[in-house]
Amino acid sequence: EFLDLVELDNEEYVVLLPILEEGEELGDLLKLNPEQLLIRWFNYHLKNASKPKIANLHHDVKDGKNYAYLLNQISKGKIPLDSIEDDEATRCAKDIENSKGLGAETYITPEDIMSANANLNLLYTASIFNACHGLDDLSKEEEEKLLKSDAHQNKLVDAIVKSVNSYDFNV
Repeated sequence: EFLDLVELDNEEYVVLLPILEEGEELGDLLKLNPEQLLIRWFNYHLKNASKPKIANLHHDVKDGKNYAYLLNQISKGKIPLDSIEDDEATRCAKDIENSKGLGAETYITPEDIMSANANLNLLYTASIFNACHGLDDLSKEEEEKLLKSDAHQNKLVDAIVKSVNSYDFNV
């Protein structure tokens, strides 16, 4: 079945501009599949928390610590990091509870996270992104600098919407 992992409409695509890396254009970002895009977004927040990057949404998140750092960052510190010292099961349960508090719809369990279930962690991460991406808006000046022209912008909008909304994902 087709599943919209990352829900962006034509006006919201610019939300991704802050996760561009040095020397990269939005077109480069649009070449990423939804999982790669979510990992890039996740790593953007881990970098802001001064934590190491993740390479995947299964083994690198299975202890729940990276989700705790992510949730702390996207909530602008409103979700505390007190779960870091908890055991894995308790920490993962708190991560799920905290993500639901941000509006994420999820049916994942702590056991799913701890077992490094790649598909369920992908869905969980997408749900968090769609509920609260935590990315700051760029100033008009920054946005214009990153976007070259109206024609280029329209191509980018079409490409990103097509890319993230047509990912074939079988649950």
